[in-house]
Amino acid sequence: MSEGMQYGQHGQYRRDFYSDVCNRADEILARKSLDSAPSRIVHGGSATGIVDVPEGGQKMTVETTARALTEHLLSKVPGGTKSSHSNLLVIVSFDEAQMLDEVDTKTTDITWTLFAEVRRCLRIIRELPISALFLSTVGKLEQFSPPPQLGSSARIVQTVLRPFEPIVVTPLDVLAQRITGKVWTLEEVASTYHMVHLGRPLFAAMYDAAKDDTSRQRILTLAGQKLFKSSTAAPVSMEDRPGLACLAVRIPIEFNRVPLSDYLRPEDVNMERSLVADHMRILLYAGIGFTPVITTSVSEPFLAEAAYLAMVSKWKDGEANAPTEYAGLKPFHLFATYIHCSLLDLGPRGEVATALLLLYARDCATTIHLGDGEPFPGASPKSPPACDDQHDGALLRRIITVSQLLRSLFGDSHFNAFASSLPRAYQSAEDSKTPLGDAFKDGFVYFNHFIKVQSFDVVNQEYLLLAITRGAAIICADNHPGIDILIPVLMGNVLKKEKVTAILCQARNSRHYGAKVQYSVFANMNPYRCGLFASDVEDPPPVLRIVFALASKTSAVNQPSEGQRRSPRTKKSKNARFTAYEIWCAGASHETFAVVQGEEVESLATLLNTLRGPRDVLSQKAYSEEVRSALRKMQPLVSTHPDNIVQFADPPSKEEYPIAEDADEDTVDTAAEEEQVSHLDIERPLEVRSPIYE
Repeated sequence: MSEGMQYGQHGQYRRDFYSDVCNRADEILARKSLDSAPSRIVHGGSATGIVDVPEGGQKMTVETTARALTEHLLSKVPGGTKSSHSNLLVIVSFDEAQMLDEVDTKTTDITWTLFAEVRRCLRIIRELPISALFLSTVGKLEQFSPPPQLGSSARIVQTVLRPFEPIVVTPLDVLAQRITGKVWTLEEVASTYHMVHLGRPLFAAMYDAAKDDTSRQRILTLAGQKLFKSSTAAPVSMEDRPGLACLAVRIPIEFNRVPLSDYLRPEDVNMERSLVADHMRILLYAGIGFTPVITTSVSEPFLAEAAYLAMVSKWKDGEANAPTEYAGLKPFHLFATYIHCSLLDLGPRGEVATALLLLYARDCATTIHLGDGEPFPGASPKSPPACDDQHDGALLRRIITVSQLLRSLFGDSHFNAFASSLPRAYQSAEDSKTPLGDAFKDGFVYFNHFIKVQSFDVVNQEYLLLAITRGAAIICADNHPGIDILIPVLMGNVLKKEKVTAILCQARNSRHYGAKVQYSVFANMNPYRCGLFASDVEDPPPVLRIVFALASKTSAVNQPSEGQRRSPRTKKSKNARFTAYEIWCAGASHETFAVVQGEEVESLATLLNTLRGPRDVLSQKAYSEEVRSALRKMQPLVSTHPDNIVQFADPPSKEEYPIAEDADEDTVDTAAEEEQVSHLDIERPLEVRSPIYE
């Protein structure tokens, strides 16, 4: 059935099959006698429906026919197992069931639909072991299971009867290659073959059924077409929902969980549901009447790769294309717009903005021109000469180095400065003299999307190795100690747990963090305390710690300096248990991040300012200023706005007070400080170990 399928057109075999079915149906209808009972005879609440049969056949009621069918099936069940089969014998499935609810304007009763007739027939046989499934891929299905208060039956409205909850389970990874039993290389897990078999089985099944390489290559194009609901895999302009769909498979975005009846505007409902119906978003939960619905962004590397191919045209040879040459997706502007006019929820601390910056840098790094004879990052010397789809991860530039990521993010001038910087925490005298560029010369990064995890215990070498196998970077669970974002790094090409380290990031969208380095923030990013390294790890690979002070009014990229005095809590300085390199980046302009170009500076500033603002009823853009003022006066003292104070006191002269960045405590010897911290008795509730990585 799928042979020869194209976007917007079915294959020839499917079209011929459909034509044959229509011709056969016309032949049957042509033989109907004029006095035969119409199929709508059950309309009006008749207790028995009449089944239309071919000429010469016996007319039977719906109940008689259904009972005869179930009795026949039951007779075929072995005697010893009849009791276990008597609960359900027949499942009637209606594919694309939304077509049953289309109103037939040709009838005198404009409220009549096929679904109403099907439902009446099902009521007649409700006591028989027959169930019906109504399948649909559209976003609006309330007509099949309406909210109880909107039901047509008094027994449902009065909760005497309770409708079924919709079934929304979508199995993922059922055709995936299991990461077990062999030693994997980075280019294998980044390969097209491995990637396509992760996520939903749709693309994997088509890939395995394809007969040639050309057909397999078109599956990635099809993924882009389905993602964007477009005839092309990379639309020229990706505004509104296609753009949001593109971002949603690469960065986890959420929506406020508000029941359907509580939505203020139709577009609030349509936004989230259209991403499910038209743009491959996963529906995680739906209550009765689809109130509420919970959707989510999941890890589907193949869809993320399709989105990457649509976004990467912004970059060429490691530089941004001119605005006149790129009119595609504008993520910062899109987020800043939709956070006002929909129920989009991006969190308060700037993790999404930070993830976007890192994703920009990764995409840009994949286009960096390689010199003559320079190997592809992550390539194994044992790879087949003609790279096949199971070893093409490096050849297709899906793998980058740590240096390429940093160079793309901060630009050449900043990178050249801190590539030669030394660690502030180190394990040995030799490590203390190793610059950042040399420490991570064998460090490779492979990710094309972020996922938001729900457990603190995901941050450890074992799980990060699994994240690498599906090209995922991590946005940590809320309130994770010390870090907000984590990018897995593999030292070398072979996947081994002890070779896994990370770029640890903190996203700070508060003006309390400016251009001046705050050493205590780095101290809280201790990789042992965060869980990256287990307490029994003695010689871990180096880590890189980056703090994003996004609300700083001053733009800067700084490296922490050496401590000025010895820690008062230690009698002598000791080496730390780990080696850490650190970068403090302040501001959100092009001076800080080379990947932020032109008008994106203003869009990013607008987005960050919105995230810093109140996330309550006042964020509704529809309110007039008079109403907003009244709502503020109902909440005394919750902010420095004059409306929150004027009713009981004279407002202060300033709404924003200056913060002294130079009021830090004395700098301590961080190596000794972190040595003491890293020797704390760290209790981790879950320690997962597997012999396959040993």
